[in-house]
Amino acid sequence: MTSKIDIFRSIRSLTDRNTPALRIKIRESLNLMRDELLKEMKRKFVKDRANRIADGIIDWDALNTKQETLLKSVILGIMDKAGKLAFGIKKQIKKLDFEIGFDVVNVEAVKIAEKITSELITLIDSEAKKNIKYLIRNGIKDGKTMSEVAKGIRLEQLGLTLRDLKASANYEAWLLINKPKLSAKEIERRVGVYERRKYRKRCDLIARTETSRAVSEGTILGYKQTGVKRVEFLAAAGSCEECGSLNGTTYNVNAASGIIPIHPACRCCFAPLIQRDI
Repeated sequence: MTSKIDIFRSIRSLTDRNTPALRIKIRESLNLMRDELLKEMKRKFVKDRANRIADGIIDWDALNTKQETLLKSVILGIMDKAGKLAFGIKKQIKKLDFEIGFDVVNVEAVKIAEKITSELITLIDSEAKKNIKYLIRNGIKDGKTMSEVAKGIRLEQLGLTLRDLKASANYEAWLLINKPKLSAKEIERRVGVYERRKYRKRCDLIARTETSRAVSEGTILGYKQTGVKRVEFLAAAGSCEECGSLNGTTYNVNAASGIIPIHPACRCCFAPLIQRDI
């Protein structure tokens, strides 16, 4: 019989293997945004209308459609693997002789994937919009030309939180004051290293959290398609107090949707409730 530890390990392994794929797509999404931003800045940039331009420089609806196409496919792919894993878990527990037949293209699966994708796009774009305003306004305040402002916008800056972007600007100012012997090129390099480190940390956090969400929803759908009625919450070793308090809690399989992740980078998962319904 497959143990709870085996189930947990197999689900977490699936999450770990698929997180890099989503991280790559998030970066591609930011690349789309940056390309659109630079194109529109060249077309619309007027200094005395900087605030309005910062608000409406990008056609966000059109960009979101492109982002959805990019991200939804990888999320559906992760859910598909998770659903098939759930089928395999049921098969091992009961030693059943059936072929894996998880249906990732059913209406429920597609709706869940669309919801995850929409929320992920909102998460990415909400901070990016603030950052675009900040970068354009500061560039104009510093007397930069349109081409200088546009050229200075790096992809990593769009993926930071506004707080981290401001911290980067403060770091650059500190270098200028306290390290006067540094060349402009060296200052730019150090600031770039700082921004890339912060960007990778945030991007990894988002990718892991949303992969965990897609895996959880995929396994729940897989359990449902094999006839499972209830699932059990499995908290990760060394989990936070909130997750630890939920360990062993059982849910109707329909009510389990949307519970995991409990928090960013949550490592918990659901197992089918073996004793009662399998």
